[in-house]
Amino acid sequence: MGKLLLGRPPLSANPVYGALQGLETFSQLCTFDYETKSMQVHKSPWNIRDKPRFAYRGLLLGAIIVHGVQNLWVSQPPPNIQYAAIVIGGSFIIEGASLLVAIQAVKKGAAAEGMKLRDYIWRGHDPTSVAVMTEDGAVVAGLAIAAASLVAVNVTGNGIYDPIGSIVVGNLLGMVAIFLIQRNRHALIGRAMDDYDVEKVLQFLKNDLVVDSFLLFVLHVVHSW
Repeated sequence: MGKLLLGRPPLSANPVYGALQGLETFSQLCTFDYETKSMQVHKSPWNIRDKPRFAYRGLLLGAIIVHGVQNLWVSQPPPNIQYAAIVIGGSFIIEGASLLVAIQAVKKGAAAEGMKLRDYIWRGHDPTSVAVMTEDGAVVAGLAIAAASLVAVNVTGNGIYDPIGSIVVGNLLGMVAIFLIQRNRHALIGRAMDDYDVEKVLQFLKNDLVVDSFLLFVLHVVHSW
């Protein structure tokens, strides 16, 4: 939230992003007078107060959930529900095909590393295919939830199922985001070898006739392919 006044224009905001937004707004009011070599603000005085539509923006998940909560008591059946159903159905087919391709890629990656599918999803060395599969899965699940909400609205005539679906989809996306953050944080902070791989290295060293003993060792993954 910012406030600008002519003459001595103060700018106040809670976060730095609000201050930057206020400066951008103020710059749009200013023009340079080449005769007087000064900045001028036309149609002053101005008193501007600005704030985001939703108090919490974050990853826009808050916007989805808050929007659903706000419409719980004022919801109406959406117009042209048949067109919404067509869009959801087409998107479901496209995203479903993409999800099948991603699942096959994850299975191939797990087979290449000799890992079970579940273990590969949690600690495989290539997070790209897992991220694509997870995101596509979230999209397909979200479309299914949206379709179920439309069916419920159409059958009962009660528009409350539409915001309920929005809240459920928002929470689903939040859980997927948390999973991907936990899954991929090693890409930023470095990745240590898994316990299973460490045991394999230790067993190899113990069986080597050249190695008599070892007191300290440090193992670290230097690449993921």
